[in-house]
Amino acid sequence: MSDPADGQGAVTAWDVVLYHYRPDKARALREAVLPLARRAAAEGLAAHVERHWRFGPHLRLRLRGPEARVSGAARRSAEALRAWAAAHPSVADRSDEQLLAEAAAAGRAELVAPPYGPLVPDNTVVAAPVDRSAEQALRSLIGAESADLREELLRTGLPALDSACHFLGAHGDTPQARVQLVVTALAAHATAHPDGLVGAHYSVLSHLEDFLVHEDPDGSLRAGFERRWERTGRAVTALVGRITEGGARDWERDWAHWSANAWSLAERRLAAGADLGGRHAAYRERAEALGDRATAERWNAELRTRYSEFHRLLHRSDPDGAMWRRPDYLINRTGTNGLYRLLAICDVRPLERYLAAHLLVRSVPELTGHRWQALLGAPEAAGAGQAGTDGTRADGTRTDGMYMEGAGMDRTRLEGVA
Repeated sequence: MSDPADGQGAVTAWDVVLYHYRPDKARALREAVLPLARRAAAEGLAAHVERHWRFGPHLRLRLRGPEARVSGAARRSAEALRAWAAAHPSVADRSDEQLLAEAAAAGRAELVAPPYGPLVPDNTVVAAPVDRSAEQALRSLIGAESADLREELLRTGLPALDSACHFLGAHGDTPQARVQLVVTALAAHATAHPDGLVGAHYSVLSHLEDFLVHEDPDGSLRAGFERRWERTGRAVTALVGRITEGGARDWERDWAHWSANAWSLAERRLAAGADLGGRHAAYRERAEALGDRATAERWNAELRTRYSEFHRLLHRSDPDGAMWRRPDYLINRTGTNGLYRLLAICDVRPLERYLAAHLLVRSVPELTGHRWQALLGAPEAAGAGQAGTDGTRADGTRTDGMYMEGAGMDRTRLEGVA
């Protein structure tokens, strides 16, 4: 961040928002948004990119620094985005009614209260100072220190976003390319974990199993994921093995570098006394305020009854929840949540991420001989409760915040992915 003592005004933040209803936004990122973010960073401003669905699917460039410089850069960026949107207009594939219905579903998933409309017209560009109330709402949920770290991880993710979007473009921006991107990023992320692939995969497994227990009651999604594994398991295992053994190439290195940096940043913040644990009561209160019974139950340990086999075994092996306070758990959770945000920006849909998670998890026994069922199924064994997990606590409280920032909630039809 630039020093406000340079006489150009107090530090402030502006958002430059491109409403882009086309589900695939990788081209807009490659050609317009990311180049502007890089330019702002080169000029000494703090810059990062996000995406969200509220009031219409959009990409957001956030600039932070001295007021005079930030406002000028924001206005120039807005002009550039308007010119790009005029030359490459987005075309929506859903009606306004469908978008609002999806926004309501996303609001329940991400604990974002209404209103979700009115929708801002497609291809609109808006530049304005950051909404302080929205910033405060996030900080009250995850804590000021976690919010600051969240933004720093997004800023340092610009090279990974850029390389990912160019990889996707070289492969036609297809669902298959996005799944490969996620498998690659997850494998690269594992290289930052002190316990390597075995330690890192528990976070991925936890999110996967919690998703399936709620969204796959008949087992059809898991069966589809397994069919993909049967077709591609050998190639996936080779990819994961190469990367986790230190063989990342070209664009893959950007993701490995980001993950190593994310671990280091979170570790230093935690050592300095930062609270990275989240505020569990705030999640429950937000869920209850939405007025949806299923959402309230999912986020309330006293009401929730549905758990995956993985989480039941986890609770049996660690009934006191000691792991939730361990530094490696908090550090890994912070980095993994940041990783998911970056992947969502790159057009990765939730189902694509969970498919990639299934593929990575299935590769672990092939590469390491480690099987979570054997570990958690034998709690009397030494260290049985030491598997680091993420996401849903054994008492039913989600602590990762992964749904709060529009993580992949610009939803489109996903038939054929699995």
